[in-house]
Amino acid sequence: MTSATDAEWRLFRGDGVPRSVALPSAPPWRRFTPARTMRPELPYVIAPSHADVVNAALHLRRPLLVTGPAGTGKSSLAQAVAHEMSLGELLRWPVNSRSTVKDALYQYDAIGRLRETTLSRDRGEREPSIGTFIRLGPLGTALVPSAGPRCLLIDEMDKGDVDLRTIC
Repeated sequence: MTSATDAEWRLFRGDGVPRSVALPSAPPWRRFTPARTMRPELPYVIAPSHADVVNAALHLRRPLLVTGPAGTGKSSLAQAVAHEMSLGELLRWPVNSRSTVKDALYQYDAIGRLRETTLSRDRGEREPSIGTFIRLGPLGTALVPSAGPRCLLIDEMDKGDVDLRTIC
């Protein structure tokens, strides 16, 4: 039986119905800016106990690591949470044997910066900002402050290097 306080606590219900949810105030160390909306998805059926775990992570503004055998719906859960909570585009990081955390955080184009810096000096212009040559990866994008939490699907983490699995 569901009590009134239990219903108030449940932000994510797992019924596939998109809703506008007012998140409670975030702890001071977890402040965000607005996220984009997503396309409609099919309903995702979830056990109440599993929805409780998702809700706990949302309330605490903490990451949620979902593990399990292939085909059990881990990716579908990430898509359902992102859709139902209107968290914006689902960020994906497909891990393989060459994946590194640095690549997931950002990529820096040192050659492009060197070329542009040389050209700007030759033209007597100001050097371009280093930020122009940094491209955020999926993990870096997830860590950028936004209005709400972001949903990052790290797929096939078991295929990554042992060092990568230890860090994650």
